[in-house]
Amino acid sequence: MFRNISLSLILLAIAAPALAQTPTPVPPVVPPLPPSLVLPNYNHVLIGEREALEAGAFTARADGGVATFYNPAGLALATAAKVTAGLATQEWNRYSVGVGTFGTERLSNRSLGGVFGVVTGPGFGTGKWRFGFLVMRPVSVQPAMELRVDTSAPGTVQSTTYVTTSSLSDFVPTLAAAYELVPGLRFGISAGASAVSLYQNQTLFVDGRTSTALRTVDSTLFSDGTVWSAVIAAGAQWDIGTHWHAGAKLVLPSIRVFGSSSMIYRGADMAAGQGLVKTFADSDVTFQYRQPMSISAGLAYTFSRGQVEFDVKHYASTDTYPLFSSNSSIETTSATPAGVTVESHPFPAVSFSGQPVTNIAVGGSFKFSEAVRLHGGVYTDRSPVPETGAAPVFTRMNLTGVTVGASVRVMRIVGSAGLAYVWGRQFINFDTPIGLAQSNIGLRSIQLFYAFSVSF
Repeated sequence: MFRNISLSLILLAIAAPALAQTPTPVPPVVPPLPPSLVLPNYNHVLIGEREALEAGAFTARADGGVATFYNPAGLALATAAKVTAGLATQEWNRYSVGVGTFGTERLSNRSLGGVFGVVTGPGFGTGKWRFGFLVMRPVSVQPAMELRVDTSAPGTVQSTTYVTTSSLSDFVPTLAAAYELVPGLRFGISAGASAVSLYQNQTLFVDGRTSTALRTVDSTLFSDGTVWSAVIAAGAQWDIGTHWHAGAKLVLPSIRVFGSSSMIYRGADMAAGQGLVKTFADSDVTFQYRQPMSISAGLAYTFSRGQVEFDVKHYASTDTYPLFSSNSSIETTSATPAGVTVESHPFPAVSFSGQPVTNIAVGGSFKFSEAVRLHGGVYTDRSPVPETGAAPVFTRMNLTGVTVGASVRVMRIVGSAGLAYVWGRQFINFDTPIGLAQSNIGLRSIQLFYAFSVSF
């Protein structure tokens, strides 16, 4: 999801002397779009009163209200109507950026999305059928960062200021149904309306000065949009024996219904009254966000005091597609000693393509008594952003997480609480005007989970 910093920012910070040495740029620098800090990883948010504490490894064991998300076939296991609510969870992030002798860290606190799920029981006269309704937020990313760094060379000083607030979220109301074909063999299907929202508010200033001249390069981007899509999934579960259980879930590629975004951009490179300014504004930019086909498979072992499950989750690639496109034009104003000229150019579509990703998750629980269980797990959350090629909105970092927690049952109520620790680091080599440089981006994150469920 978000804990990275674009190469364009690091490049400008490193290239300070190169920018400041030329008071009047010839030709002016094309102002870059401010970088986004959003990482669009698929398994960042874990939901459920037990599922989140066991790293989301629940394809074979899914039951209750949250089975609509992990495997709709598990709804058929419901022996009573059940309501599950996951309250808004908290996340504390520490992310760092380092390149050369420059480095910065930021600690932030934010709220993740919650979940509310319902499954019907046999008392509704549905026979072997069970039905579920789930409101969830499986994607929730809200990066914020600000930094200022001064660099210098003989006769020049450069200041870089960067401020960003962004968010990527997905709100998915989902209906599901499950049927037990024969004892131990269940099938399910779900259909959801996905509303993916992407918000960006980013500003970058690069000021270079000598004893006689000042040059400033700046760019600002604001966008706020939502795309609605239909998401259809199907699942199956098979009780191989008394102790062994298997499950699989298939999610079809999302079907875009409609989506748009507002967008405003301004970039400038000015010195001594000369330079270049680019502007763009459109309140109805076409916005797309494609969710790929995915398949999950899990194998679980259960015994009297506990259970454990191993899951593999594969996400297919997406072809290159325009994330943002517009029929409006970018206006370029150039100021030179010969005068001021204004030109219009077509808006260049901002494209994205996702690479295939395979994640794994292992989770389980141990029953200390009829009332208390201990839960834990480990999982990977790899990035779909390609290792090479431009990704102006999303950036890349592979993540790993571990979870631990406990649940307590009191009559028909189950309450749980736990933590997840997530980490990742990315090293990138790239060329700058002053030679080869290596950047490193790091993340350390702690997430707090708390939820409860009630059976009727």
